[in-house]
Order: sequence, then C-alpha cells, then structure tokens
Amino acid sequence: MSQHLFEPWCAVPRADQILGLNQDQEQGRLSWLLPLRRQRMAASAFSFFRGAAAQMARDLAQGPNSGEQLQLCGDAHLMNFGFYASPERTLLFDLNDFDETHPGPFEWDLKRLAVSAVLAAREMGMGEEGQQTAVKTLAKRYRHCIASYGERNRLETWYARLDAEAFIHGLSNKHFRSYLQNVADQARGRDSLSSVRRLCVGEGSSRRFRNDPPTLQPLDLAENWRPSLNNGYLDTIRVEVRALLQHFKVVDQALKVVGVGSVGRRCGLALLQGDHPNDVIVLQVKEAVASAVARGETDRQQGQRVVEGQRLMQSTSDPFLGWATTGDGGHCYWRQFRDWKGSVDLAALDDCCLLDYLKLCAEALAKSHARSGNPAAINDLLEGIPHSPSQLADYALSYANQTVLDHRAFAQAFA
Repeated sequence: MSQHLFEPWCAVPRADQILGLNQDQEQGRLSWLLPLRRQRMAASAFSFFRGAAAQMARDLAQGPNSGEQLQLCGDAHLMNFGFYASPERTLLFDLNDFDETHPGPFEWDLKRLAVSAVLAAREMGMGEEGQQTAVKTLAKRYRHCIASYGERNRLETWYARLDAEAFIHGLSNKHFRSYLQNVADQARGRDSLSSVRRLCVGEGSSRRFRNDPPTLQPLDLAENWRPSLNNGYLDTIRVEVRALLQHFKVVDQALKVVGVGSVGRRCGLALLQGDHPNDVIVLQVKEAVASAVARGETDRQQGQRVVEGQRLMQSTSDPFLGWATTGDGGHCYWRQFRDWKGSVDLAALDDCCLLDYLKLCAEALAKSHARSGNPAAINDLLEGIPHSPSQLADYALSYANQTVLDHRAFAQAFA
C-alpha cells in the first residue's frame, strides 16, 4: 500500500458533486453571508482550495491509507501557518487553524500542504518545473525533520518549538530574512489594546465595537447565538487564567467575519474591560461544527475537539483557549484575538522566498505530527517509497489540476 501512497490523482470535471457538497457546507450558516463566502472562494483556485477542505477530505478518504495515525490539522494549507505569542511572550511559528483537526493518517496533512504549494506557485507564475521543485523542497524538509524527531525521546519532542527569532536569524536568504523580520515586528504590535484602537469607538467602560458591515456588526444579527463566559468556558481554562478574568467584565460583543471557508459560520468578538481604562482583553469566539475529516461524527463537543487538537499539535497554546456552548445550544471555542498574530503574504514572496517558506511550514508540520504520532515509523514508511518527494509532487500537481476544474465549476455557478 505504501508504494501507492502518493499515486497521482485523475482529474475529471465534477461540477454537480462540487456544487452539491457546497450546498451541504452552506447548511447552518448565516444566509446573508453566503454571497461573501462564494465571492471569496471564487476569487482564485487557491482561494477555492482554502474553502474546500471538505471536498479534499472526501477525496483523501477514498485513496490509499498509510495506517500511521496521529492528530491531524485537517486543513494544513500554507495560509494556516503563522506567528503567535507563547504565554511567556516568545514569538513562535506553528500551525494556527484547527477547525478541522481530528485523528487521521499523517499523509492527509502532507498532501494538502503540497497541493497548496502548487497552487501558490502557480499564482506566482511559476512553471511546472518550479511547482515540482516547490513540493520536493517541502517533502524533503518534512522527511528530514520527521526523521530527526524519530531519533529523539518523547520528552524532547514534546518540548520542541519553532522560535521565530532563531529561525529568522538563521536564514541565508537576506530578502526573506528581512521580510520575515518585518512580519514578526508587526506581529508584536498586535495585542488587545491595538485591536481596541482599530475596532472600537469610545473610551474606558464606554468602549463599543464599531458597526462596520459586513465584516463587523452587532451580534444581534446572528439570530439567538450569544456566547457567554459562563456557559462552561471558564471551566475549560487554567485556574490562574480564570482568576485573571474575574477582574474583567464583558461590555460588548460583535459578529466578526474571518477567513474564507469560515465565512457564514458564527464568529464573534467579546470586549472585556477591567478597572483601568487600558485593562482590555479582546476574545474571539468561533462556532465549532463537526470536522470534515471526521466523516459525519456529531456525538462530541466540537469546541472541545478543536481545543484539544490545538493543544496537542501546537508547542504551546493561547492560555485563553477553551470551549463552551452558545445561547442556542451550539458548540464554540474561545481564544485571544490577534495576540501577536502574524502571517506571510504569499503575494510578497519571490520564488526563492517561497521555497524557504515551504521549508518552514514543513518543519512546523513535522513537529506537530511528531507530538502525537510515531515519527520513526513515518520516516521508515517514507524511506520505503522510491523517490517519495517526486511522487508527492506528481500527486500535488495532479490534484491541483482537479482543484482548477472544481474552482471553474464553482465560479461559473455563482458568476
């Protein structure tokens, strides 16, 4: 089976299947936001790919399975990696989106990352040879890192992290090093107080979120969905964080549209105010539904699934990360909003910078996989596949061709 793990995908037109699955994916979303979701997905093949995790999950489930199970991100494309702050205020680089996290075979994440690399390379104007090189580059770095983790003990692997400053200073590519340093510096300027300055009007206890439709609106537009800190959330965070929040009260909430695939799902912001005028915390709360990877699993708390998956895959996670129920009985998870968050703008990269960024993402993915999987077994499996980087590249290019067909059908349907 492992010899065929990266066998090429046979791309075929399948408009009815794509539109049917999209209709399923739109169920339960806020209907007035669906046009925005369709617009964002139709913008490009890569944008469509970002919003079509469910379709790829179905396709992956029909293909070969390595049997090497671990905690998957479930949506490991290039834009779901980035910078964030550790509780000790160190800037880290890691996976940062876990809406689809679920146990599964390691290669599902690797394949999705590889396809996103091809689509990004195509948007940059790289030819087929450059696309092949991009996938081979990330495949080799993933295998190198997973092999390294296979030689470490479990505790060493558990403590491993990608320190942003260490990585940046170690780059030989001066252009990419300068660009990443700028992204990192900007990330450090993003915290709750900066979010308040950008998103709110008023001062002190009179602060309220702006009304800036469609991306920021009063929460009452989200029907009867109104998260509360008292709906179980406080029981899911550490006791010292719970004690900190006792000095704050929620003074306002708003509906905030984020991402591509998440558009239409309920996502809110909560403004917490303390005694001092600058005692502010902005928390984000996102609706959580069953993972596309889970194939219909609905019998668990989906916010808990997201939080536990994130804690398992990230080296260290946001101390405010927790789960709860919503006013209408749904599931959600809470986290800080934009706390030292930073991401790479793919449009700002040249070919060489993209290859360096792919190495960074591959290293982060290998680290996350090693935390819950068997890195030595994964390395042995990859070693047993002749020319595995080339095979993964062939798969990624062929599935990218399928994505182009799927995107064309989607864009034509909603033109």
